[in-house]
Amino acid sequence: DLLKYHFQRGKVGSSYIGTLVYIICLMLYISKGIFFNLMKGKKAELYEELAYHDKMTGLWNRTAYQEYLNELLDLGVEQTVGYGVFAFDLNNLKKINDRYGHDQGDQYIRDNADYLNREMEHIGKVYRTGGDEFICIFTPSMQVKARACAERMEELVLKGRDARINFSFGFAICELDKDKSFEDTIRRADVAMYAYKRRHKAERVE
Repeated sequence: DLLKYHFQRGKVGSSYIGTLVYIICLMLYISKGIFFNLMKGKKAELYEELAYHDKMTGLWNRTAYQEYLNELLDLGVEQTVGYGVFAFDLNNLKKINDRYGHDQGDQYIRDNADYLNREMEHIGKVYRTGGDEFICIFTPSMQVKARACAERMEELVLKGRDARINFSFGFAICELDKDKSFEDTIRRADVAMYAYKRRHKAERVE
């Protein structure tokens, strides 16, 4: 439009054309920089996604879990009183792998991961910390919701309402008279989880 205007007025000279070319080049350069920064940002997001998320389930992975745990440990036990943890371990994964193959075993892991992610969505992040092991850490303000969630899961798993969902879990809340660090809280949740697994197996046998 600028060039057309000056053509119509008969005032187009080398200086006008040079200025216009400069403006066009400057705009192209700026656009290229904006595009490069956008692509760089998207790549950074992708790298972060790959670094902190489990490829199979889409949940947070062990790296993300360890970083968050280190933050809690740095706070000291006095500052983590009231924080809680769920420890999960899938039941019968080996049997499914042996009987139906690893593809079905992987689907079983994904089905349980999806269920846990939905249940814990408003409580805390769920981390896949091993092949069939998961952990969820929640803040003191989530205690009531966490206890209600534990009751729902107990009902679902023990009554076998969904054959695709089958796991054992333990539940613990950080307390000064029981824990010297938040790692002790996690250990208590693990102990409770293995006790649940033994009880679950015994009830199925009976």
